[in-house]
Amino acid sequence: MDTARDYKDIISGLVVLLIGVFISVYAASSLRLGSLDDMGPGTFPFGVGILIAICGAAICVPGFSRSGTLPALPLFPCFIILGSIIVFSLVVQNFGFVPAIFLQVFLSGVASSKSRLKLSLLLSIGLCIAVYLIFRAGLGLHLPIVNWPL
Repeated sequence: MDTARDYKDIISGLVVLLIGVFISVYAASSLRLGSLDDMGPGTFPFGVGILIAICGAAICVPGFSRSGTLPALPLFPCFIILGSIIVFSLVVQNFGFVPAIFLQVFLSGVASSKSRLKLSLLLSIGLCIAVYLIFRAGLGLHLPIVNWPL
């Protein structure tokens, strides 16, 4: 269905703009901004939020002047990805980061319409190895990588 506006750009631009506004408002209300001479911890997130909001507006505004198609929202992949985030939050405290990351990446990969189970499995394993190498071996942080409750 052709429309007079490009709703893909309008919706995605508004989402990016709202994220930028949220970051800026949160930084301004929760952190000290300071001044140009004495910058506080909220100065950088506030500035990044403003830049993100500007990028969102730059994506959104041209969509009002060109035609496009109204995209269909695939509900099944949205629910699978939302479910993978919920699974991550439930699994990370009981089993650790590696199983939680594995399940989240694998479930998110399955949500694709071109579901490639082998690719999702390899990506899940690769990210688990990367998390271990970065946080445990590289940075020396003692995060609960694997926590098997017995």
